[in-house]
Amino acid sequence: MSRKDLERYGAATDNADRNDIEMQSSYNEFDSDALEGWEKLNYDTKVMKRLDKKFNPSGSGFIIVSGVLVVGVIFAGYMLFGNHPEETTNQEQNDNQVLLSLEEGQEMQFDESDLVLPQQIEDMSIAPLEEQIKAETIKNDFQEKKSDPDLIPIELTIEDLPILDIEIEPEVLEPVREHFYAKEVYLHDLKLVDYRKYRSNPTVKTKQIILTGTPANKENQHAEEFDQTVRELDVPYVEYLDKTMRYFSRNSYKRALARFETILATYKDDINANFYGGLCLFNLKEYDRAQKLFETCINGKYSNFDEEALWLIAQCHEKKGNTVKANEIYKKVAEQNGFYSAQAKEKLK
Repeated sequence: MSRKDLERYGAATDNADRNDIEMQSSYNEFDSDALEGWEKLNYDTKVMKRLDKKFNPSGSGFIIVSGVLVVGVIFAGYMLFGNHPEETTNQEQNDNQVLLSLEEGQEMQFDESDLVLPQQIEDMSIAPLEEQIKAETIKNDFQEKKSDPDLIPIELTIEDLPILDIEIEPEVLEPVREHFYAKEVYLHDLKLVDYRKYRSNPTVKTKQIILTGTPANKENQHAEEFDQTVRELDVPYVEYLDKTMRYFSRNSYKRALARFETILATYKDDINANFYGGLCLFNLKEYDRAQKLFETCINGKYSNFDEEALWLIAQCHEKKGNTVKANEIYKKVAEQNGFYSAQAKEKLK
């Protein structure tokens, strides 16, 4: 991604133009993270002039890749939290130090998940592109369902659940008897339950990292670049979810999953985090864990994702090689004559 792409993205008023750039970046996690990092600088590439002079004193048309600043920040995160990558060359280390040099007193704030991922998530493998259920596919499905007046949302009843052999660990989450269609909101063209209607002042407990530029006379080499502070805070639920869905919409599954898990640590029955967290796990080839989250959606209080969750549970069984169980659920989906019925019938051929 070039500097011009960044400037065009920051200046764009047309969602289609922005979506085009987001789709380009989604195929490369480096570019996707870079796009996220540049938001903190309002996509103002003037801050790169100092680096232009360092890397290209002559000023001849050299384009610096947009992600360099983010690379520096991620490098800082690894240093701060002990997850060191393979050793880099002295030149790479020097470049990163330049990128991290903040003016004295200048601050940059990041969510912890922006800088470092839990090791368990970091170790997951991303499924091949052709096996992923990409965010764009989900968006298109939602838009088609919204625009088709003949489609009636499918809500599974409690009596439907034993057919799926769904097992819920009692200490984790008990099935509920109440099950209804909740109010919705769309973020980044993706359907969500609007918990502002059902929770009083919902917030998510998270950690924030603050990097502060320090005086150059400090003795420690790294302290010459920044001080770091970690603080815990409660972030408004919708604000935290909005950024999480932006990660997901850019197919940045690991970072999105880390944030969905943070939401579930506060609200274990959150249908948004269960459904989209399940999609992240599916695309990271964690089919058992994905299936459990989709089952939690169906067992939960709200029925907004029943049809999608049932369809995805069948695909989890198929990925695990459990063809008999997958076909049993595909048959059920086909009989419902809902949005996925035609696709389920194709699966059964």
